[in-house]
Amino acid sequence: MAKEINKLKEKLPELMSNEYVVSVADATDTLHSIKALMDQEGGRNLLALTLKSIRQSVDGIIGGYRTISHTELVALCASLEAHMAMARLLTHASERYEESKAHLEKEIDEALLE
Repeated sequence: MAKEINKLKEKLPELMSNEYVVSVADATDTLHSIKALMDQEGGRNLLALTLKSIRQSVDGIIGGYRTISHTELVALCASLEAHMAMARLLTHASERYEESKAHLEKEIDEALLE
């Protein structure tokens, strides 16, 4: 689903040598894919499972911080951090896609002016 990269290749092949524009286009395509996933039941299920994992990590920290080892506490915190990052990515994919798409258009315009 490399929509933006394909547009660059077809309409503006001279920009394919601009690494920054290509990286922004690639990021935009990735966000578009995540947005499309979240528009489907599978994406909503993935978010629900991610939120469940967050609750489990928090429960583990709250319920065991007095008795678990430092290593176990660090592992629970790392799990919480990873799942929080995933939840943020999934829940904000639509907005981030729109922002990235606008940024890509701006970068393309600037690159064409050079």
